[in-house]
Amino acid sequence: MRVDLGRFNPDLAGRAIYGRVADDQFVPYHSRAEIENGALADRHVELLWVDDPIDKFFLQIQGSGQVRLDDGSVVRVGYASQNGHPYRAIGRDLIEIGALSRDEVSLQTIRAWLQSHPEDAAALTALGLHALHSTVLPPTPITTNASPTTSSSAFKHFICFI
Repeated sequence: MRVDLGRFNPDLAGRAIYGRVADDQFVPYHSRAEIENGALADRHVELLWVDDPIDKFFLQIQGSGQVRLDDGSVVRVGYASQNGHPYRAIGRDLIEIGALSRDEVSLQTIRAWLQSHPEDAAALTALGLHALHSTVLPPTPITTNASPTTSSSAFKHFICFI
């Protein structure tokens, strides 16, 4: 749910907050880490299951991509909303820990670092609370690729729409 704060106070025009209703209260959406730890378990909100946590991470922060299914067909996913948590740049985190220099940071170097440090990658990607919610789009080419399956038991990584 998106709340336009300008409707409540003209000084807040152009600002919004995102959240959900729980126990008759407006509360923040779950963070990416909370979702990873089961906050949405058994709610059946998964769009797709993917086998690569890094591809899933980039889809969650970029907001769009394409997923190649087992049968070779491609499903496009695109931005639908966000969870309202602040964005945290993983590139900045990699600079802070000395893994990359400011001049080295790019999508490709971030991906390479995450792939070569799988134990650290999960902890580092969990630091960012921000996540974008996706929806299925009509077929046309766009950016990132991930390899899904139709069985949720095969992989634990999913892209969700809430």
